Amino acid sequence: MRVYLGTFGEEEVQRILQELRGAKIRVETKPSLNIRLRGRYFIKGKMDEIKKKYGESELKDMLQKWENYIEYVRDILKEGMEEMDFEKKLILKLMPDYDKEMVEKFFEVIKENKSERMEEFERMVRGMEAEKMKEFLDRFGDAIKIVEGINEMLKLNGVKYEEGKIYGMLPDNPILMLYVEGIDDKKAEELGIEYTFDTYIDRQIDVYANLADIFYESEKLKNLAVKNPEYIELAVLSDVISMIIEKIEGRMEMDEFFEKIMKIEEENHKVFLSPSAAEEIVEMLEKMEVLKVKKGRIWLNERKKT
Repeated sequence: MRVYLGTFGEEEVQRILQELRGAKIRVETKPSLNIRLRGRYFIKGKMDEIKKKYGESELKDMLQKWENYIEYVRDILKEGMEEMDFEKKLILKLMPDYDKEMVEKFFEVIKENKSERMEEFERMVRGMEAEKMKEFLDRFGDAIKIVEGINEMLKLNGVKYEEGKIYGMLPDNPILMLYVEGIDDKKAEELGIEYTFDTYIDRQIDVYANLADIFYESEKLKNLAVKNPEYIELAVLSDVISMIIEKIEGRMEMDEFFEKIMKIEEENHKVFLSPSAAEEIVEMLEKMEVLKVKKGRIWLNERKKT
């Protein structure tokens, strides 16, 4: 029986296959094409033209933000500047003062690419309260999206990105292409805003782990889950199988046994099994000779007891 682990990109899946196979867990993969569609409204033109056309409309606040971003660029950008240094300084401008230590540390980690720097950064993140960490990551993610938009704007205006450095400067009246969020079709039509439609097609891979191996290699799987959260669900499943086995008391009627395992309650943990899922697990355990099923009754195989 296969257990679905998740869907991953081609590079990521190689690491996962190596780790699971290293833990003696058999895996299967199933590739497919993933198609994503995205439609967005946008405005494009010289800055002065856009301000003249939309400066008093619902887009006023968005245009003001971009005027600020452009001023940040003029203050920061220097000919031949390192791309990473430019992006760091932009993010520091975009984020509040109380986030700056974390931002500085993040860029130190990226630039030096040393394990001790990464460990130090991870300790800082783990030391934050869960809610504060989420808020920081949300702000950081928003800042990165803005920086990506700024980079696209610079390229649109002839600025070159070569070998990690930036060459060229922003003109006095730059061309902008801005995506407009949160506007309905009627208002977009009134303002004469254009619409673009993008199609993304990539190859993705579904990964499945062998159910019997999940049970047999429970400890190795739990060790993997400590380091990589994508294995947590498989580790939980190995615990659930153990819980199911513990519900067998002597020679039980199958109906009584299934009634017991449809909903299992442990301390701070509730397990809900569908009948078909329970049957698959029992069938697997029978094939492994962990238990026996005969004439409507179920019991543990004495030879397999530990």
